[in-house]
Formats: sequence, C-alpha cells, structure tokens
Amino acid sequence: MVRSFRQAKTQIEERENGAAPRADARGVSRLPRRANLNIAAITQKDILDFRDQREAKGLAPVTLNLDVTVLSAAFNAALGQGHIRVNPFRGIEALKVKATHKKVFTPEQVSALLSRRMATGAALSCWAFTAGCASTMPQSGLA
Repeated sequence: MVRSFRQAKTQIEERENGAAPRADARGVSRLPRRANLNIAAITQKDILDFRDQREAKGLAPVTLNLDVTVLSAAFNAALGQGHIRVNPFRGIEALKVKATHKKVFTPEQVSALLSRRMATGAALSCWAFTAGCASTMPQSGLA
C-alpha cells in the first residue's frame, strides 16, 4: 500500500514536471527504502514533509489541499478495510487560500460590449439587461 502511495506521489510529480513516467518494474525501483514499510508507518510528519516539498515547488495552496484530500480519502479506505487503525491525515489543517476578488466591468468596457451588440445579436442585449446595464442601452435595444 505504501508503494502505491509513493508511486502515485511520483506520478503526480512527474506529470507536473512534464516528465514521462518511467516503465521499470511497476516503477518501484526508484522509490525510497521507506516505501517498503507498512502503510501504518506513514505519519503526519511524512505527510507534512510531502506537502512542504510540493509547496517549495511553487504549487498553489488549493492544489496542496486537494492532494491532502485525495490521499486522505485513500487512507480512509485503508482504515475501513482494516489495513490501518488511524488515518494520519486526520487533524492536518488545510492551508489558507487567498480570497480572489472578481472584477466588474468598467463603464467603458460595458459601453464597448454594448456597441458591438449588433454583431452578436439579441443575446448580448439580453445579457446586458439582466446584468443591470439596461439604463446604458439605447431604447431600440430593449424591444
């Protein structure tokens, strides 16, 4: 099971680095000796080290949180099947994700969109109306 965990980790890293996966004996020859341990030997420290290594590569917190979520689900399955007694992912807090602010159209952008509405048909006029831009549209566009 640990080999599968390490193998999945390596494949994810190779995909992100653009490298083609190696095809040697199920890819296990390049795994560290720790991969020979029982899955129950994986600790929270191992998980945090893994996450830290990926963070050092510049991966976004959203990606790192997804890694933890997916791997935690795999460990929950192992827990349910009796392979482990505790999920080492339990208690690992998600990294904080910066809130993204959605930008709104400036009045100039709205005017530019509306001036092109004839080329795109009534759909844009309908969109502009529902977006609250009806007051900037010529009355002929509201028919």
